[in-house]
Amino acid sequence: MQPPSSMYFETLEASQTKGCPVCRLLNGVVAEYLKNLLYENVNDGPTRESLRASLGFCRTHAEAFLSSGNPLGIAIIYRDILQEIVVTLHKRQNSFSSPSAECPACTQRNCFSLFYIDTLREHFTDEKMMEALRFCGGLCRIHLTDLFAKPMQEPSRSDILRLHTGSVGALRKQLSEFTRKQDIQFKNETMTDEEASACSTAIAFMVGTTS
Repeated sequence: MQPPSSMYFETLEASQTKGCPVCRLLNGVVAEYLKNLLYENVNDGPTRESLRASLGFCRTHAEAFLSSGNPLGIAIIYRDILQEIVVTLHKRQNSFSSPSAECPACTQRNCFSLFYIDTLREHFTDEKMMEALRFCGGLCRIHLTDLFAKPMQEPSRSDILRLHTGSVGALRKQLSEFTRKQDIQFKNETMTDEEASACSTAIAFMVGTTS
């Protein structure tokens, strides 16, 4: 096993809150990337060139970009991108251009996703890591799939399967209780916080969370 890296400690810290710690970490990575872009790289030539190639950001990250609190930087960047559209329209008349590169925020997120998944894979025999994952409820389906994309040794594989079988089973029970308590004859029963948020928790497990 490799000595603990900064990503190991970041993962432990991210696991102190319910929900997929990898999603939480990646949301922070994207937020920091967008912040640095707006406050340090708006006029950077290579950055502007890559944004023209990708035609800006995907919908999810464009919305995050818009809520960043720097409208001047956004205006400068998207004015440049729209000029690219104008040039394309003049060349192709009614045909809009398609991006020739991936959303740069997605690229950043995907790159760091590999790092964090590898960090988890390297430290599953660490009891602190397993305890933290049990506390937060484990990974979302997306990052659990990424984790199993490479072979894992026993007993780590069995431990991870057991952890997620338990957490998904508990979530399914919470959804069942939420459903049952919608019935008029059980309306007076108290809804737990976990049951009340079970729908959003289930969706977050299936598709992860993004910023």
